[in-house]
Amino acid sequence: MAERYARAHAMLFTEPPSSSEVALIEFCRKHPRSVPYLDAAAGVFAPQSLLRKKLLVLSAVLETTPRFADRFLPEPSGTGTLVVKLTALIATAAFRFLVGAALWPLARRHG
Repeated sequence: MAERYARAHAMLFTEPPSSSEVALIEFCRKHPRSVPYLDAAAGVFAPQSLLRKKLLVLSAVLETTPRFADRFLPEPSGTGTLVVKLTALIATAAFRFLVGAALWPLARRHG
């Protein structure tokens, strides 16, 4: 799996990243628990950021790996369950964005 990611990375990311992109990636490496929050903030502040692109490639590798493929398939559920899950997802996304927005300036400066 790591080999597939490395090959995709080498093919897709040929341009040198900016210093703020490098700082953001380094911050995520030092603080891996910050990734979901910074990803949410990047979705608003920098949708084409290197972080989001790397996460998209990682998701594609995981989705095409038989061991993890089922995690990407929707679970059957009724309307009530769907509404509850959707509400929870919206609340989670909002929380992640707020935390990520607070971390964003620090992460892009200091890595």
